[in-house]
Amino acid sequence: MDELKIEAAVAYDSDRPFTTATLSLRAPSANELRIRIVATSVCHTDLMSKSKALCSFPIVLGHEGAGVVDALGDDVSGFEVGDHVVLSYDYCGKCPACSNDKPSYYITEDDKYGDIKGYVEPKPGYGSRKINSNKVSDTGNCVSIW
Repeated sequence: MDELKIEAAVAYDSDRPFTTATLSLRAPSANELRIRIVATSVCHTDLMSKSKALCSFPIVLGHEGAGVVDALGDDVSGFEVGDHVVLSYDYCGKCPACSNDKPSYYITEDDKYGDIKGYVEPKPGYGSRKINSNKVSDTGNCVSIW
């Protein structure tokens, strides 16, 4: 499966407004889904991250979303292309944040504010961020709703 060209709202720094950009999204890996986003939002965490420069730039924000699965990784089970899903932030269940009942502050080795999966350029922000037309997401942060 090849990269997919998508449209996303990108923040290039804390002072400028979001800019719509065409990005390349990689194919899902073994335990990931690719989702065509149909609804998303921006919450206070997104705005604070951008305005206080608590993230790496450029960044694609938005961790609350809903969409339709349009591609599956080779090891995915329990989901099918066409499933309608809701998405939340990434978490591991093992790091200090998760162990202290704060999975929304999950930290990976890749980025101090979380996961940088999916985008080829620019590097996205933390957790399941997705103000864009498509998203690659681990099956652990997706729930099929029908």
